[in-house]
Amino acid sequence: MARISISPFHQTISRNCSLESGKTKPLWQGKQSISAETHLRWGYAKYRLDQYQAAIDDYNAAINLKPDFASAYYFRGTVKRSLGQYKEAIEDYDTAINLKSDFTFAYYFRGTIRGDLGEHFIAIQDYDKAIRFKPDYAFAYLRRGIANYLLDRTWAAKKDWNIALELAEQTGNKSLKAKTEKLLKRVE
Repeated sequence: MARISISPFHQTISRNCSLESGKTKPLWQGKQSISAETHLRWGYAKYRLDQYQAAIDDYNAAINLKPDFASAYYFRGTVKRSLGQYKEAIEDYDTAINLKSDFTFAYYFRGTIRGDLGEHFIAIQDYDKAIRFKPDYAFAYLRRGIANYLLDRTWAAKKDWNIALELAEQTGNKSLKAKTEKLLKRVE
């Protein structure tokens, strides 16, 4: 049986999904239903196994059962982002944000797509919101710094990267620290 490693980022998401535990009966009890939350978990497992269409199918099932399930839109957007379906991913992140206005990670990943598409000013707005809701989100500072750098606002990039570096050091994230230090060398 394969073990699926869950990143700390997605562990946080899973804890903050407002899952409704206890709503479904075990399969052996008969006349049970599969909950939206169960489809969400199945979708995530399939996403981690690179079974993208199967993951989307589970997220669609979750949304059909619970149309206001912000986390299902978020995760479906994440799969679509992985598939390069950026417009559709942004639409899913938009819906997740409309349903849960403080959805930090939806803002962050929507900003990431917009930055990758060259829409740096709009990306910065998304990173600003992600940081407002999660001030210790080092990756949002890192990406906002990149957007600022690409807009020739090196002073803002340096400020963001210094914050990202400090947060990386506080959390012991060596990979983020190395990446941030490399970026800071560009503006020295």
